[in-house]
Amino acid sequence: MVDLDDPSIYPRLDPQGMLRHLEGLPQECLRAWEKGSALKLPSEYRRVKQMVVLGMGGSAIGGDLIRNISQLEGGIPVFISRGISPPEFIDEDTLVVTVSYSGNTTETLTSLSKLKAKKSKKLILTSGGRLKEIALQDGIPLFLIDYVSPPRAALAHIFLSLLGILCGLGLIQDKSEEVKRSANLLSTLNGEFSPGKKGARPKEVAIKLTGRIIFIYAEEAISAVGYRWKTQLNENSKTMTTCEFIPELCHNSVEGYEFPSHIEEKIYAILLSPTQSENLPWFRVLADVLRQRGIEFVEVAHSGESLVERMMSLIYFGDYVSYYLSLLNHRDPSPVDTIGYIKRRLKDDR
Repeated sequence: MVDLDDPSIYPRLDPQGMLRHLEGLPQECLRAWEKGSALKLPSEYRRVKQMVVLGMGGSAIGGDLIRNISQLEGGIPVFISRGISPPEFIDEDTLVVTVSYSGNTTETLTSLSKLKAKKSKKLILTSGGRLKEIALQDGIPLFLIDYVSPPRAALAHIFLSLLGILCGLGLIQDKSEEVKRSANLLSTLNGEFSPGKKGARPKEVAIKLTGRIIFIYAEEAISAVGYRWKTQLNENSKTMTTCEFIPELCHNSVEGYEFPSHIEEKIYAILLSPTQSENLPWFRVLADVLRQRGIEFVEVAHSGESLVERMMSLIYFGDYVSYYLSLLNHRDPSPVDTIGYIKRRLKDDR
């Protein structure tokens, strides 16, 4: 097995430097927040009644996180549209945020093209590509991402930049202090999670997950955090992972632990500590069910006081776990070859 405490393995197994993006996240959180908060938009954007985020993959996760925050804190309704057809209910009171890190995501461009006749308020987040061209041609407000990385590693600029924009519009409560505390917290956690820390907990969790199908269990209130764990384990670690939510999974999925036979030998569960104490009873009972079924699991607790801190601390832990598991799987965490293959095939077949 790969020795995660051996510093010589990192340049060899991570030649494109995914670790650099992990270690730089605390600083990028502050930079992204400040840049997003500085964006000036037309005054009528303050009067929207709902928001729709168009995006795919790592470009859409920021919208998912903001949806959770807005729901918990009484902000405007936020909807995420993944695919080629935007919701029919979009109107002049809707803020449509189109997010594609590359600016060339086929599904996102197709979805946006179907909104030409709509009088919605529009905003584009991208690093360039066709989406930047559309923003400049059509006079759509543009937030240009200047951080170079795989889309999933640009989380700060896809999430906190947009959060800063929305707080500036008064559509979500101000998060300045929460973001600052989150950046400080992540800086501390980086010292605890990094390769130089022998016995770092994300390393221990990654070792437990080796060779398993992974079940992520999170509370519905922070569903985006659980989904981030899933997609990072998929893309970085190249590992089959599923994600479900409390309390819904206690009404169906728990009956599925019987078959196929010996399933307990094939899976490993991760329970993400709830941010709301009222959800604790479901997690306690679920943990007992897993024990009864002989299914191994680990509980991951959040850190911090505010919602943003707790969400970001859980995400950071998961990002590090996915990184270490990629090395244990002898896989470079950066390339996503199968995704690239599908994109090329779709381009050829269209």
